[in-house]
Amino acid sequence: MLLVSLFIKCFKTNPDKHNITTISDYMKKTLFVAFMLSCILVAHAQNSLNIGYCGGKFTEEATMKIEGANWVEGAIYLPAERIKVYAGAEMTSVRVALANRIGLDTLKVWVRTKLDDKNITEGMITTKTSPAIKQGWNEIDLENPYTIKDGEGVYVGFSFYQRKTANPMSILNNVFQNAFFLRSSQNLPWEDMHEKGMLSLEAVVEGDALPEYDLALTNATIKSGNNVLSMKASIYNAGLKTVKGFDLKTIVQGIADSYSKHFEMELSPKQIVDVEFPLPYDCTEATPVVPVELCISALQDATDANSANNELNASYSFTKKVLLEEFTSVYCGNCPTMAYYIEEALKDDKYNGNVFVACHHSGFHYDRFTNEADKEYLWFYNNNGSTFAPGLMSNRTPFVMRAGGMSPVWIASSVTEVKEVLNQQIASDTYAAITKLEGIYDAVEETLKVNLNGVRSKIFCDTPARITVYLTEDGIDGSDQKNFRPNEVYPNGTFKHNHVVRAYNSTWGENIDWKNDAFDYTFTFPVNNNWVKSNLKVIAFIAAYDETDPGNCRIENVDGISFQQVSGVENVIQDQTSQGSVGVYTLNGQKVQSVERGHGVLIVREKTLEGNIVTRKIIK
Repeated sequence: MLLVSLFIKCFKTNPDKHNITTISDYMKKTLFVAFMLSCILVAHAQNSLNIGYCGGKFTEEATMKIEGANWVEGAIYLPAERIKVYAGAEMTSVRVALANRIGLDTLKVWVRTKLDDKNITEGMITTKTSPAIKQGWNEIDLENPYTIKDGEGVYVGFSFYQRKTANPMSILNNVFQNAFFLRSSQNLPWEDMHEKGMLSLEAVVEGDALPEYDLALTNATIKSGNNVLSMKASIYNAGLKTVKGFDLKTIVQGIADSYSKHFEMELSPKQIVDVEFPLPYDCTEATPVVPVELCISALQDATDANSANNELNASYSFTKKVLLEEFTSVYCGNCPTMAYYIEEALKDDKYNGNVFVACHHSGFHYDRFTNEADKEYLWFYNNNGSTFAPGLMSNRTPFVMRAGGMSPVWIASSVTEVKEVLNQQIASDTYAAITKLEGIYDAVEETLKVNLNGVRSKIFCDTPARITVYLTEDGIDGSDQKNFRPNEVYPNGTFKHNHVVRAYNSTWGENIDWKNDAFDYTFTFPVNNNWVKSNLKVIAFIAAYDETDPGNCRIENVDGISFQQVSGVENVIQDQTSQGSVGVYTLNGQKVQSVERGHGVLIVREKTLEGNIVTRKIIK
């Protein structure tokens, strides 16, 4: 400020009073002062850092729509341990990135010690101020700088008023604790949304003693796939200077030797980078129940000033699979289009065995396929009773903000959009898996027994996890579909109802009985004679269920098998075309009077309406 005053004073003072004999001398002095001013401003700029989780990144893709005219608030939390290295420095402004500014009038930023407390300090811009609200980064000065205190964590946040339904928030596809809190209306409570992503939100810190070198480990996840393990990590440069390289080290409990990996890469201040590298362990050494620690062990040609953010216990992430659920109806003229989007998307080979589909016949009138669970699932719309079809859920992940809060029900507008959502889900981390799924068909009792096993690497939800099992059927005649418009997948007159949920164990699943982070489960379905067995599928999924919040019922993982994959069946017969048994035989060829009179492995020969003889194997 002294240099600023001096600079201004030089232009206001008569040169003669300072014995400056020429205008040239006066200008030289003025330029010298200007140079000194620029030097101090540059030094000032160098002694500032942005602290948060996003690493300066933002997206123009709006992924969360909030309905209605109201005040919306978002925040991140900076724990005391994370910011103690900045103690004594000042938060002078807050940076908020907007995917768009459509519908916004006012944007406030603030600092609080608790989410529901009053603002310690704040700042504000509008559409009419200078600077005004804009798409991208908005840096807003705080009215009074906040001095960071050792041992005190703070929430840094924003509030904006939207005149109408809007989707302005920039939310990155990264998951990190404390990186996203949301209050979608002043009448609703705060929600921890960090599993939905990461806010593009940062605090600007200024001071004379900020760390020159400070790498932070913001994520560590072991990825498992095809019995190969890899480590995925996110590194953030929280210091003032560029880091030329760094070493990461893994330590596995029970294994004496650690494993180190050097990365020759430059990280500029405020830059975040994701790295992934194979691990020299097999799946028996580094399992979900064996702790694996990842740490930043060294910087190239430098010393890290802050070791508090250098270590993390890695989460163990399994191969992520997706359950795509469609709300549909035979009375819905637009629903075949959504079915087309799904079928076209699933033609991509990478989704084979990784994406499963179930259709709920509700949302736009009930029909002949509607079951009680389909009716109960209308709760997911979270829209004060208002529903529609077609609608989709992808692992029941919250997708849109509606009148009652977050909802997992969304509408796809193209095949590409369906694939984008599937890709996003498959790429995300998951902390539970179904490790075994088998079915045993009893032709005499006409039942299908499902046995499954599962594991988890950590507690992944704040309510008891549940297991749900569906029995679905494909290829059902769709001549009753209203307002059907033919397309390349469904030519005129050939529409089929697929993925119809024929039976289920429980609407919301049954509580999982975890034992050492593993479980087993058995359920038996009655199999109706009117169902085409070769078109049946078993789908099982592990999910959260929060009866108070439709946005907190995410599916953690899913798996499925076709009826052809169950034991006790060979050359499955389509009951609708069978004329009855021609003969029942033992494996030795001895004919028995009936299936009921036989025992062991039996061969049943049957005749179809077309006159073909087909066989099936039955185990009694």
